[in-house]
Amino acid sequence: MKLVMIGAVAASSTEIYRAVVELSRSIAGRTDLRSLLSGVAESLRPIVTFDHLGLILHDPIGNAMQGYIRNEPGNPVITSLRMPLDEDPAGWVWLNQEPLVISDLQSEARWPEFVRRSRQFGITTMVLVPLTSGDSRLGAFGFSSVAPYEPSPEELAFLERVASEFAVAVESFLARQDAVRERDRLRTLFDITNALVSKLSPDELF
Repeated sequence: MKLVMIGAVAASSTEIYRAVVELSRSIAGRTDLRSLLSGVAESLRPIVTFDHLGLILHDPIGNAMQGYIRNEPGNPVITSLRMPLDEDPAGWVWLNQEPLVISDLQSEARWPEFVRRSRQFGITTMVLVPLTSGDSRLGAFGFSSVAPYEPSPEELAFLERVASEFAVAVESFLARQDAVRERDRLRTLFDITNALVSKLSPDELF
């Protein structure tokens, strides 16, 4: 049986398939982005080694990339990271819809502010793939490591498959958020209307 190396963890093709199946189970019923990211981490951990796992969403307000970070035990804690689109490698992934592998982050010259911040956490390697559901380009998904790592084409294909499964759950969560905001907006308008009606006489209403 063919073995595939994912971040220095040997995994058979059966184990990789099982990880994809477990991914759907682990994120089912999760109610926020951080718990969704935790579910993905639980599924990937048996076959992927990483120090930080990241979900980075494009925010059209300000044209920025908003990152949500899952930290593995023993690593510096990064909870979130928000940067302008053109200053974040995830912005490049979102724009170009292509994977991005940075094997030596400290030598990277395209995103100097991002590199400066990453240096504080000792990050050496970063792997990002598009987070896209159908025609909806949501952002990027990937991981970073303090150890050097160069993924193979098969490994990148695996991560893209994981990202496509994850994107469906993220898009569903965002749609629910939009629905709740619209419900709250309509409820506020309804309350304002009721308040106005209660204070006006019939003649003033007409």
